[in-house]
Amino acid sequence: RRDDRGDQHRRERPDLRLAGGEYTVERGDTLSEIAARHSVSVQSLRSVNNLPGNQLHAGRTLQLP
Repeated sequence: RRDDRGDQHRRERPDLRLAGGEYTVERGDTLSEIAARHSVSVQSLRSVNNLPGNQLHAGRTLQLP
């Protein structure tokens, strides 16, 4: 079950782009914020996307586990 935080966040930030298991990083996003919003662990996001650390760049498309 998904909570309403993600929906509320998208209403507050209409620039968020979500599509079929992918997320496009926006300026100011953090890996932990993205993980929490999608109910996945930071480690799983790192693993699926071959990320060595927490650094993200706006415009990068992340695969969601």
